[in-house]
Amino acid sequence: MSHITGGPDGTPPPLPYPPSEASWWHRNLLAIGIAGGVLGAVIAAAVTLTVVRSVVPPSALLPSVPSGWTRLTTVSGSDSSQTTVNLHGVQLRVCWSAQGSGVVSLSYEIGTPFAGPTQIYGTGANAGSTGCVYDPGNDTGTETFAVIESGIGRYAVALDEQLSSKQEQALAQQQRQQQAAVAQQQAQAAKQQAESSVDQAAQQVASDVQTVQSDTTDLKQAFSQTTADLGQEQSDLTVTQQQAQQAEGEGGGSTACGDADTAQGDADTVQGDADTIQGDLDSVGPDTSQLQSAVNSLKSDEASYNSQASSVPGYQSADTPSVATIQAALSGAQTQLSQAQAASSQATAQAANLVAAANAAAQKATQAEC
Repeated sequence: MSHITGGPDGTPPPLPYPPSEASWWHRNLLAIGIAGGVLGAVIAAAVTLTVVRSVVPPSALLPSVPSGWTRLTTVSGSDSSQTTVNLHGVQLRVCWSAQGSGVVSLSYEIGTPFAGPTQIYGTGANAGSTGCVYDPGNDTGTETFAVIESGIGRYAVALDEQLSSKQEQALAQQQRQQQAAVAQQQAQAAKQQAESSVDQAAQQVASDVQTVQSDTTDLKQAFSQTTADLGQEQSDLTVTQQQAQQAEGEGGGSTACGDADTAQGDADTVQGDADTIQGDLDSVGPDTSQLQSAVNSLKSDEASYNSQASSVPGYQSADTPSVATIQAALSGAQTQLSQAQAASSQATAQAANLVAAANAAAQKATQAEC
């Protein structure tokens, strides 16, 4: 195997390019290699960054929370979304991270603002894929934080509040104490209202007891008057019968006829007594209905009172009649009602019988002597 070692005179073989060009390549070959490596690294880093940004979720790219602020919530996704936050009336910060050209715009609203949503990213607003805007934070209490997206890309929107964690915890504790105080006041008011309702129910029961007792007395008096009038009718019948017997014993004549006429007059008096008794019985009917209605009201109101009293354990109204008083009133009324149902027809029949007896005695005297 042959190889070139030099010229005939031992000189080196000729170079493929002039000595000046060889010197340039020798000097710059290392620099060219270094520059190419740097350019490749830059391109690789850019590609890597693009890949990383496409993999990392948008929420991880949100601006960090400044000192003295608290992140209340983060809303993320590829469509409009909302959540509930508890606000304290301090300044707010809304930060966003939009990923991909598919996100056309992002807007937010807290509660239902009169002017509608506020755009924070997109045409006519901020063009950067991440950023923050500030909100005066006029809202207090529970509100809805909504993010409205136009487009199809991924996003993340965070809501920060200008309160430290300790301040937020102190406010939360204060709110809990206020809510507990309000709840206690409401419970006390409800208890007082319930007790007042029990008192009113007890007063109604007490009034019903008095009504039942009064109506029972009225019905009893009506029967007492009927009994008295029956006694008067019986007395007038006795007078009629005595007058008729006297006329019969006189053996005829004008005197006997006069006594017979007197007996007939006495019989008419008996009829008048019967009419009076019927008038007494006419008043017994309404008195009976009134008493029955009072009894029904007492039973109903007592049941209502017991129901309301059971809802306030341990409370006893000072206006509540005793169970013995209520039962005595109902028992007396029921006795009187039972008597009314039986005695009315008996009194009517008895009065009619006395009238018939009086008329029979007077008629017999008249027929025998005149």
